[in-house]
Amino acid sequence: MFRRLFQTQFENFWPKYSSDQQMALKKELLARITQLDDDESIRKKICYITAELARNLMGRKIILSS
Repeated sequence: MFRRLFQTQFENFWPKYSSDQQMALKKELLARITQLDDDESIRKKICYITAELARNLMGRKIILSS
């Protein structure tokens, strides 16, 4: 669900969150990747979500700096 949201609606919802909320989500995603007790399929899904978030943030930074 998050991955699809990041793929299709990123520009609509991401700016609505405060910078503290954005940072908290980023930290939580990174922390979950390193948790060894998670099922491998869950870790993969979290990695996909994190990658999609990073892709959107990188694209946004490039657009903003142009």
